[in-house]
Formats: sequence, structure tokens, C-alpha cells
Amino acid sequence: MSVPNAGAEAVPEQHPQKREESNSAQISLTQPPFITSSAAKKKVNLYLGLHWGQNFSVDDPVLQGEGRARWVVPVWYSTPHEGRTTKMLDVSIDAQTGELMEEATLRQALEQFGG
Repeated sequence: MSVPNAGAEAVPEQHPQKREESNSAQISLTQPPFITSSAAKKKVNLYLGLHWGQNFSVDDPVLQGEGRARWVVPVWYSTPHEGRTTKMLDVSIDAQTGELMEEATLRQALEQFGG
């Protein structure tokens, strides 16, 4: 009776859960964002337009990878006659899910501005 790989050294089996965790960590570090820059910009424009009016403009988002990857979208107060007058804040969009991050902080900042 022959035993397959009888001469090979036995390799201790990793716990399945630990193997999954290490694989998922590698995937999250190498995956590009699911949400594009233009999609993040549109999401912020839509949010501001629906909830706070039309006197806002946004700059191009910047991808930041501290902790979770996110798009940071600069928001300016603007009027038709004066254009951009004041940079109000930066809005963060989760680059993987497209969700607005820190929405409560965003609402509070807009309320203080008088939106």
C-alpha cells in the first residue's frame, strides 16, 4: 500500500478563518477603488443639490488611502454673480462603497454655514 506524498514534510494547516483574514487583507490593499472620481463628484453634487440648494460647486476629488480609501471632494459656496467665494469643507466618499462618510459632521457644517 503506497501513501501519496509520504516523503513530503507535513505542513501544519492554518486555521481556515486566519487564512481568510490574511487573504482579505491582501485583496483590500491591492484593489483599486470601485467608485470613480467623477462618480464621487456627482454624488456630492447630487447630495448638496437635493438637501442644501444649488449655491455650491465642487472641485475634482482627490483619492486618499489613510485607513479606508476615500475620495475627498472640496466644496465651495458660489453664486451666479460672484462665482466661488468661500471654500466650505471637504466631503469624503468611501472609494469602495460610494457611501457618504461622516454625514452627520457634513450636515452640522452646512447648518453652521447657513445652508
